[in-house]
Amino acid sequence: MNNQFSKTELQMLANILDMAANEFSNHGSNDFAVEPTQENKELLIDIIKATSCEEDAEYEIEKLEKPSKSYFGNKDCYYSYDWVVMRYFASKCKNLAKE
Repeated sequence: MNNQFSKTELQMLANILDMAANEFSNHGSNDFAVEPTQENKELLIDIIKATSCEEDAEYEIEKLEKPSKSYFGNKDCYYSYDWVVMRYFASKCKNLAKE
């Protein structure tokens, strides 16, 4: 099995992520928690900047100044919205499929 995605696979992955994002955006809880590592924080900041207007981005990035307590196990984590993360990765997959 080849470990590289083909352009068709990337496009299909993008489509299913877009479909899931549409569905998840209507859920009551949209929390997506990640471990509070610097790498995860930087990725979430990139996601926020790519998917938000400037004013919203500033507010969301401020929330990443310190980790929050998770609802699951009371561990420190960073939060984002699940559907926003899906949209970001769908967009990346679409761009990669064009290369």
